Amino acid sequence: MLNGVPQHVQESDWAFKEVEFIFRKAPDAGFSVAEIRATWTTSEKISVARIDREASGEHTLRSVAPSQSGTPDGRITLSKRWSSHQSDRTLESLRGQLGEANEFMRELESWRSRYYHFKALRSGPPRSSSLASEPRLDPTGSNLPAVLLNLQTNRSQAMKELRSVISQMVPEVGRLETPTLNNVLEVAFSDPFSPGVRHNLKELGTGVEQLLLTLVVGLTEETPSTLVIEEPETNLHPAAQRALLGLLNSWASDRLIVAATHSPVMLDWAPGEKSLWHVTRSGGSSFLTAVEDDPVELFQSLGVRISDVLSADRLLFVEGPSDEDILSAWFPAVMRNPRITVISGGGGDNAGIADRFSKWLTNVDRLGLRRVLYLRDRDELPPQAVDDLTRKGSVYVLDCREIENYLLNAEAISSTISRDAQLKVEINSALVREQIIHAAQSLRQSMIVNRVARKIPTVRLMDHQTRGKLAKNATTAEEIWEAVNARLPEPEGLRREIEEHWESATLEVSEMSSDQLIKWAPGEEILHAVYLHFLGRRFKKRVDGKNLALEIGEPPTELSAVLRNFMSA
Repeated sequence: MLNGVPQHVQESDWAFKEVEFIFRKAPDAGFSVAEIRATWTTSEKISVARIDREASGEHTLRSVAPSQSGTPDGRITLSKRWSSHQSDRTLESLRGQLGEANEFMRELESWRSRYYHFKALRSGPPRSSSLASEPRLDPTGSNLPAVLLNLQTNRSQAMKELRSVISQMVPEVGRLETPTLNNVLEVAFSDPFSPGVRHNLKELGTGVEQLLLTLVVGLTEETPSTLVIEEPETNLHPAAQRALLGLLNSWASDRLIVAATHSPVMLDWAPGEKSLWHVTRSGGSSFLTAVEDDPVELFQSLGVRISDVLSADRLLFVEGPSDEDILSAWFPAVMRNPRITVISGGGGDNAGIADRFSKWLTNVDRLGLRRVLYLRDRDELPPQAVDDLTRKGSVYVLDCREIENYLLNAEAISSTISRDAQLKVEINSALVREQIIHAAQSLRQSMIVNRVARKIPTVRLMDHQTRGKLAKNATTAEEIWEAVNARLPEPEGLRREIEEHWESATLEVSEMSSDQLIKWAPGEEILHAVYLHFLGRRFKKRVDGKNLALEIGEPPTELSAVLRNFMSA
């Protein structure tokens, strides 16, 4: 806090809760701090220090004087500290005259140490360089050999991951190596088809080089951090762009990533979630507009985008984003494979048109090599409905109620929850198992209702054939009513049918063991109950689901087999 502000104020609720730095860009110079603002719990944001630029050209430093009491009533005033016609003075260059704000500047420097700006048109390294080891990649990429040598020598696990990721994204590029000769170092890839042959990075095209530079930054920068990448798509095939996009998305779980791009593949990222912005420039000013909707209307009901279809030969539909998060934790290599695009299908009911979509795609695709798979929760679907969905192979129905049921692992839940600082009660795997069973038992009645509801037939009161006949023959509204009324089920017969379904479902559910309930009861509802008991909050699908999947580690055998078959040639 500010020097001169009493210690009891700094340690109270009156301390600053948020600090904002305002930057100004000078002609032919970078950005510099022009103002510091701060917010108390009970006050509006106030200015702590700023440089005022007068029309006369004079620059005046104004800041909170050390004598200020720090009262949060908004009455703090800024005293005039310095005036000059020199144009290069900034708050950063005036730290000696701004001692009470030094703590703010130290925080800014700390943030800057975790900020990385990866500019466009990175020149990359030369063909070879002097033998050296460096921990951090220069934004130009010129010291890439030294950084890779450092990884290989001091961070072998990171180097292993880097090799694995780039081999997945560029399958035939070979093994990444850092060969040395005397005191000369280079970056090369061993030819997977010609033993003993290496290709220098400069011989493999700029796409591989730019991808490698981006991967090194993403895999080596410590978190929390801010990563700004300009044009990450540079010279990359659309499929590789999409795979890189998947990596950026996963990296964004523990850092802020800002990607500036002109690529339509990159622009398709998460429309509607305010993570995609359109930047325009007019009259010397830049304007940002949140992209609220997907601009592509084709196949809008399924969220399919043109770039998805054209640059992938495997289209994997999942019910929603949380399903994708879980699959990404269990199958990272598959989910970022350039051959595959993962699309949120908007719920299980849309699985019914997966076969039709696959047929459309086949008719317009001259290659005829694309495959479609829709992963659908089983819910309470009756066997006949499952058979109808899966008959043609474009839909796979899970062997449990929903994907969250795979997460009902007592040890993983205990380990994950115990790391939460808001833990309300004692926890271990045995106690978690008890809560899982208790929650599943409490859902028996809900399971019965859902099973009966799924068996009630859907009545279509009008179809194309009937409408065509009516258009030719009907002359009154009464004739239309008679056609519709003939399709309505007889009430007493429908009632008897529901009672039979109720009796059957009650018997099925009542005879289920605890393990069967854990498989067939709504998994998300069970997780809500467990998290409420131990943490006092509900289960968060996008965060907790992925964390649990990572903690479990080994994916279900069922899903492994399904995806292995889907990705096979």
